[in-house]
Amino acid sequence: LRRARAVVSVVYAVLGGAVVAAFFAAPVAAFVGFIALTWLHWGQGDVATLSIAGVDHLPTSAERWLALVVRGGLPMGVPLLAHPGEYRLVAEWIVGLFLVDAGATATALDPLFTPEVRTAVGVGMGVATLASVGLGYRRVRAGGEGGRRAAGGWRRDVGELAVLWAWFLLAAPVFAIGVYFAVWHALRHVGRLVLVDPEAASAASAGDAVGALARFGRDAAPLTLGGFLVVGAVGVTVPAGVAAPGDLLAVSLVAIAAMTLPHVAVVAWLDRRQAVWRPGAGS
Repeated sequence: LRRARAVVSVVYAVLGGAVVAAFFAAPVAAFVGFIALTWLHWGQGDVATLSIAGVDHLPTSAERWLALVVRGGLPMGVPLLAHPGEYRLVAEWIVGLFLVDAGATATALDPLFTPEVRTAVGVGMGVATLASVGLGYRRVRAGGEGGRRAAGGWRRDVGELAVLWAWFLLAAPVFAIGVYFAVWHALRHVGRLVLVDPEAASAASAGDAVGALARFGRDAAPLTLGGFLVVGAVGVTVPAGVAAPGDLLAVSLVAIAAMTLPHVAVVAWLDRRQAVWRPGAGS
């Protein structure tokens, strides 16, 4: 176990350091990469949850990848449609940490916030959502035992999609994403990790939620501390310095970006072990 923790720590240090270096070298490209990676990861997390729950309306890899595009795009793409000004403001805060000239920051970000980009994101998300829901509905309509099993999972999927679409269209982006992370993505991920730890899973099965979470907290503590150290390191090294509340948020997001890449790598390994993207391979 100690060896595994050491390997994970090295992965986080190497990949996280590469992300921070990318922000210093090319902040706009790094910002776009962060959005794309988070889109991938949050979709990855939701599809894994559906897979573990035993949904039967997403039986192929292609359908699960389509669901990933939709689920990840809800927190990352939909706010751009409804709140482009706030979305751009956060982007300017992040990129502005590394490009001291405000004019240069605005010019560098202009291509990302054109009406054409918003239209492409909106059309893409709409088509992907309808396609994902439609494919699941077709499987449910097929009837038989497989259709009956799929119906419950499909209804859950559609209900969650409706809630998330409404949430990210109506709520302010920073607030919406913060709440989503805390009460949706993080809780699901913690639950998944508890289930793969035999001792924590045993405690949870016995009704000892406190014991299960305490074990998870103990295992997560070193990397959590490392995350705070990354925030501090970024804060004292960015060229523009940290002088306003927006800067504090931006520094935190850069640190989160640094931790997201290695986190995605570790979760991808777990997905492979659990055959999330190869339905039937793990059975």
